[in-house]
Amino acid sequence: MLQAAVRWRWIDDNPAVHVKNPEPRAGEIHPFEAWEELDAIVDELEVVSGVLVTFLAGTGVRPEESFGAEWRDVDLERRMFMVRRAFAKARLKEYGKTTGSRRAVPPRTGTWSPARTCVSASCSTRSTRRSLSRLDALEARDAA
Repeated sequence: MLQAAVRWRWIDDNPAVHVKNPEPRAGEIHPFEAWEELDAIVDELEVVSGVLVTFLAGTGVRPEESFGAEWRDVDLERRMFMVRRAFAKARLKEYGKTTGSRRAVPPRTGTWSPARTCVSASCSTRSTRRSLSRLDALEARDAA
């Protein structure tokens, strides 16, 4: 608009010539119309892959952030997943992609259920059983 005013000789110089236009903000992506669509995809996958897909979609974390996760990153009382590290390029990084990568993520309802089934079937460590028992107790309390 101001450049046109210069061409028309209404003004001598464009005062905004050195001002950069702001970049448009990226819109939020909604890859599925409903969670049932995701469940249909998960049903077609092997158990571990399905759990991973559910976890990624239910938390919105990057895959490398989920690969670096440990049980201590799961806050069952607050129902949060704490992103503290990432596993990328064959090494564990104690920092994420950006400074804002260290964060608490509230998972969508139902995100933990497939993980519980997979972990309880394949892992028998005492700390894992204790974490699953705590999760069961919290979900039972919420249901009451």
